[in-house]
Amino acid sequence: MKNNPTPSSRPLGKSAARQIPLRDVEESLMYVDAGLTDENQRAYAKSVAPRAREALSRIHTSDGGQRLLDVGCYGQWIGAYVNLLGYRDVTGIAHGEDAGLGCDMPVKMGSRDFKLRSDFFDIETDSFPYDDESFDVVVCCEVLEHLVRDPMQVMSEINRVVKIGGQLVFQTPNSASLRTMLRTIAGLQPYSYSVYHGVGVDRHNREFTTAELVRLIENSGFSVKTAETFRFRKTSWLMRLAKVLTIPAAIAGKCPLGWRNDVSMVVAEKVDGVLERWPSWLYSDPWFIEPWYRKHGGPVGQRRLTEWQREKTAA
Repeated sequence: MKNNPTPSSRPLGKSAARQIPLRDVEESLMYVDAGLTDENQRAYAKSVAPRAREALSRIHTSDGGQRLLDVGCYGQWIGAYVNLLGYRDVTGIAHGEDAGLGCDMPVKMGSRDFKLRSDFFDIETDSFPYDDESFDVVVCCEVLEHLVRDPMQVMSEINRVVKIGGQLVFQTPNSASLRTMLRTIAGLQPYSYSVYHGVGVDRHNREFTTAELVRLIENSGFSVKTAETFRFRKTSWLMRLAKVLTIPAAIAGKCPLGWRNDVSMVVAEKVDGVLERWPSWLYSDPWFIEPWYRKHGGPVGQRRLTEWQREKTAA
């Protein structure tokens, strides 16, 4: 198996997204307080609404009988799932250190009643406390880049709890964007949010290219339906010039021109169990990490190395 991810061999065109007014998204994001003051909540809703609209416009609507799981949800998106998509049974996972905390909340919005379950645990080490194939839709937006230990643990649990044929909607910053490329050329660090401020898992630990995101999701037993990127800032002349410089990579089939915007969005469908638990392109570095683990890794490092070697042999 190659260590460098490549775009899927299947054509990944743009999705037929529904048109949702931006104002409706902003208002729905303010329905659930989530511990924010009115002023902060309004600012949050306004800043996140353009990205949220792209995800919400691609999530299957509900007639009230489907279950949705939001991995990384802190409550603000719940109103949008109910008001804009028709869900009445929503579960949110808040990734953090307060493992084992959770609550069921009956919520009333206008004339509609719905059930909200909120759970707090470490998604990289804990099993999700849900039955197999118990959700119709899983949403994971702006979470992957915060993970520090084992992203495939998260993907494995997502695969387990979503039904065959269920939908997965993924959104994360694109580390191969034109903006990232220009920052690197200018001698700046490329990540979009890497500031240290002493708050748990808030900063970005590792950002993914769109090609990597596609491969991660396919390794996890999902069939990718669409893979797109979006930008939410104005394009300068410098950005347009940078796009010209990426044409050779697009011609070589390494990264389509349409995968150079700031945020990656992938929509997929579960078709199988996890195909690769320890994909070598994500966990292995033959030039440094593997030799280091051989010499210094101890039992944990040796176990990881054995898994990587097994995956390579199988490939």
